[in-house]
Amino acid sequence: MVHASGNSTWHDGSSGGTPVTAATLEAVEALLDSVKAQLDANTGSITSLTTSLNGQYTRADVFTAAGQTSWSKPNGAKAIQFVALAGGAGGSGGGRFAAGTACSGGSGGGSGGYASTSHSAAGVAATCTVYVGAGGAGGGGATVNGGSGTVGSAGAPSYVTDPVSAVDYLVAYAGAAGTAGGPVASVGGSGGNPVGSGDAAAGGGCALGGTGGSGNSAHYNPGGGGAGAGLAATQASLAGGAGGQNFQTFVTAAAGGASSGGAAGTSATNLASGIGLGGNGGGGGASRVNATSGSGGAGGFPGGGGGGGASASSGYTPGNGGAGASGTVIILTYF
Repeated sequence: MVHASGNSTWHDGSSGGTPVTAATLEAVEALLDSVKAQLDANTGSITSLTTSLNGQYTRADVFTAAGQTSWSKPNGAKAIQFVALAGGAGGSGGGRFAAGTACSGGSGGGSGGYASTSHSAAGVAATCTVYVGAGGAGGGGATVNGGSGTVGSAGAPSYVTDPVSAVDYLVAYAGAAGTAGGPVASVGGSGGNPVGSGDAAAGGGCALGGTGGSGNSAHYNPGGGGAGAGLAATQASLAGGAGGQNFQTFVTAAAGGASSGGAAGTSATNLASGIGLGGNGGGGGASRVNATSGSGGAGGFPGGGGGGGASASSGYTPGNGGAGASGTVIILTYF
């Protein structure tokens, strides 16, 4: 047994060992008193006890790079929670039409989907395949007079699967692109279908000769992109639509352009919490008479839809669609 008194240390046996100071013993006693107090207050709460001793009772593995990788289940795991957000779609480009012709602006891209599932660690493979979905590219504006813009690209899904059985633990579906600016109304891209819990957030559309429509907002999904503005038959300049929000982030939506490009969507922070972490959609571009029109803003990470590009008068440059944001996969391990 080791005894300590004041600043001295000593052993009462013949076996060797590292001396223990009085300060070390006092620190251990204080920790035990703290643990006892938490147990008394929480009726033996394991959460409180584990947090007191280790400082952290979960492990968060966050995957943000688009593409495929692998994840190994930690030793001692009791439960696993998978959270995934898919890639958002890119916004579509604006058209280019003669004065006096009403046209629509490019639509906003749909948001990536959200999914979350929980499993007993015993039911999860020792090694899993993780795939993070990429965001879709924005579509270009028209390059010839009388031409429509180019449709944006869809995002890609995010998922976690058992590579041996090929069973998916969850899949978050990607956002779809809408339609380009042209001689008919544009329709916003649909949001990724909700799997588990979530609600799809579509991009905004634009009527003939109208302002850009706002992207849809959601509680779990990222926000859809706002549409670019069209041109009225009177050739008035028009504003782009605002990007949609993720309500869990409490961040202001990206503004549509008033006289230029739309703002980029705000990206989420604190991904390790795994709850309500979608980015906001990008804002749509503004149209201008006899001048270059605005492009859509990029979607916020993860999964925000890109904003649509505005249409322009013949001889001038219409706006391009903004890129959709890539998704993410978050794996929370409980010990």
